[in-house]
Amino acid sequence: MRYIGFCGKGEGGAFVEGGALGLQGRLPVNTHGGLLSQSHMAGMNHVVELVRQLRGQAGRAQVPDAEVGLVTGYGDLGDGTIAIMARG
Repeated sequence: MRYIGFCGKGEGGAFVEGGALGLQGRLPVNTHGGLLSQSHMAGMNHVVELVRQLRGQAGRAQVPDAEVGLVTGYGDLGDGTIAIMARG
């Protein structure tokens, strides 16, 4: 999370332990299970999940009142992309 700035240096452990990344937390992460539960497919399943969240179609994994979402795909060499989408 430090690359994106959701918490300060040295604050990541407490941020995660406090439940911030859970479905009902202030920053739900991997609502579809991440790459452990999804096929890789070049990260497109992350984009599909983001769209489902913004449309309110994520079923049991739905983040209440989702308005903005962020998808990132950092590679092994530090290269990557980021997409930020909002409900329109």
